[in-house]
Amino acid sequence: MIRKSILAVALSLAAFAAPAQNAYGIPENIQDGNILHCFDWTFEQITEELPAIAEAGFGAVQLSPLQGNCASGAEWYYAYLPAGFRVYSTGPGNAFQLKTLCAEAQKYGIKIIVDVVANHINGASSNREAIWNNTEYWHSPTYKGINYNSRSSITNDNLGDYPDLNSEHAVVREAVAKYIETLKSYGVKGIRWDAAKHIALPSECSQFWPDVTLDGLWHYGEILDGPGGNENALLQEYAKYMSITDSRYGNTLLNAIRSNSSTTVSGINSLKGVAPAKLVYWAESHDTYANNGGATKNVSQAVIDRAWALGACRQGATALYLSRPFKTGYQDIKMGVKGSTNFTEPHIAAVNHLRNAMGDTPEYLAQADGTTVITRGGGGACIVVGNGQAKTVSVPNGGSLLPAGTYTDQVAGGRFTVTASTISGPVGSTGIAVLYDESVLTAPRLSLEPGATSFTSETLSITATLINASTGWYSINGAARVNFSAPSATFSIGAGITEGQITVEWGAKEGSVERTGKAVYTKIDPNAAPADMPAAFYIVGEVNGNSWDPAQGVAMQRSGALFTATVSIDGYFSFAKRLGTAGNWGDFNTSGNRYGLPADGKISMTTPVTISQIDDPQAIALAAGTPAGSYTVTVDWRNMQVSLSDPSGVESVEADKAEPQYFTLQGMPAKAPLAPGFYIERRGTQVRKIRVR
Repeated sequence: MIRKSILAVALSLAAFAAPAQNAYGIPENIQDGNILHCFDWTFEQITEELPAIAEAGFGAVQLSPLQGNCASGAEWYYAYLPAGFRVYSTGPGNAFQLKTLCAEAQKYGIKIIVDVVANHINGASSNREAIWNNTEYWHSPTYKGINYNSRSSITNDNLGDYPDLNSEHAVVREAVAKYIETLKSYGVKGIRWDAAKHIALPSECSQFWPDVTLDGLWHYGEILDGPGGNENALLQEYAKYMSITDSRYGNTLLNAIRSNSSTTVSGINSLKGVAPAKLVYWAESHDTYANNGGATKNVSQAVIDRAWALGACRQGATALYLSRPFKTGYQDIKMGVKGSTNFTEPHIAAVNHLRNAMGDTPEYLAQADGTTVITRGGGGACIVVGNGQAKTVSVPNGGSLLPAGTYTDQVAGGRFTVTASTISGPVGSTGIAVLYDESVLTAPRLSLEPGATSFTSETLSITATLINASTGWYSINGAARVNFSAPSATFSIGAGITEGQITVEWGAKEGSVERTGKAVYTKIDPNAAPADMPAAFYIVGEVNGNSWDPAQGVAMQRSGALFTATVSIDGYFSFAKRLGTAGNWGDFNTSGNRYGLPADGKISMTTPVTISQIDDPQAIALAAGTPAGSYTVTVDWRNMQVSLSDPSGVESVEADKAEPQYFTLQGMPAKAPLAPGFYIERRGTQVRKIRVR
């Protein structure tokens, strides 16, 4: 009976959907809809429920971590103590099943999000891959509890009795980035970053987030409470790379409902300068339910649903809905055990359908008599009675955003009368009423793919698709409007801009009805100098006829994120941020300025090496087959990778063309599309080193 009720709503949506949309009216972009957290479900269990999930209007499904140590039947928390960075066959399923799930979900317009644990590794050496036994990849071999009053402690100390990974180390960053690339190749569309606030930002001398938040995926980070330190600046910097959770706002909504009250409070993090379109809300998460002392495990589902509804129909933000396990004990919640299907209830579906139909239209929050009403400029409203009792309400029509008329509640079927100032009618037993007219479903709008996101490429291509409209327009950063009448138009943003925000405004029109909106993108300069990059860097050792002495070194030239120097390599060498006193190796080695390898290594023009700050580091020598001679040595501070190239390899190339030309590090021409690796790009008189992932 429940399924039929939801199906009727879904079919009503589908009947008015344009061909460019999927049959369930689900948005193309994850941020524009809501997320179902299938906590601990197997891939097969999720696949079986995809029709019901689509009928309920969820745009995405979040999976539990896939990184090992949590076989089917094991306690849930082992999934958050990973063995490494790959998809293990234990737990929710194997790689083949993940690919199958992603492909099947796509048929319904549903996107798959994977929960990724990158802050730490399993505490037992037998339960982690051997590479992570190397303490060089940890912040500290001694476990230190976190002082939440110290930002440094938050990003460097231990959440528990397991190693906090050194996210500044290139090996760690590359392992995580490769895992994300693999997930993307399987069809995964989004990443949830566990314990994101415990991983440092570029302003804190870490290039982790620029390296792992790959273009083409939607990312969101778990930031419980605040990040510590300068909250506004830190939250805004996280939001450059991902959407972020606003758990404090979720607590505010839940507290209002638990006290049988109403609220018009805005998101906490939005007040700290983070745009709503970069926020994730929830009424409860797996942490608040499954952990010892979880704040919501003894709160009724009905209370959670009303609190969730208050955040799930808001402008810009997406909201997470937890499929609750049937058991509440910390030790009793197990991997592979399917949770509640309460998400199929009509009041959940109605809220989702409202969110999906409203897009980014304006909102207005109002309250009266213990009831909250959120009106949307697209012609809809969500009414939540704090105590959940069925009652007839008369509440403000905030901003007169819901057009006057008579509406049918999409949850309980009651008839509501709407004037310019009030909304009056009976709310059913769930305490939630959802109003919109069928004209909302056929209202003209524009879909942007990708939606608001960050990118590091020179330009980002965007496709604007008309929905229920015959004409449309777009404008980039306030420039003149570009009109179009074809079903879609493709344009690019970012050219000529090093970094910063880019606003795309749009309009869509059918007859005399026009709808407008906007999306804000963020361009990140991949060549920007990292915050911890020193003003000077030296090659020390047997180069240019020098001997091993703390006072001898060749200064490298700094450009963007690169240090380069052309030198004659005669033997072993390493690096330093500044030189020392002749013969005084003791002070030089303890100064914190030396960089090199944990063990002697070899380098060639095809085999780069990764250095790190080490007191008395081991040195680098030319590999067999790479003769002593003159080479250009490049240190990329973003990943601390050292590479060699032939100094004569590119200089002989003509530089009179504006179109880019590509060369290998040996100076040999390379044709696009480029295979993964490092290349020299020449565009006119500009030459730079690039990495293709």
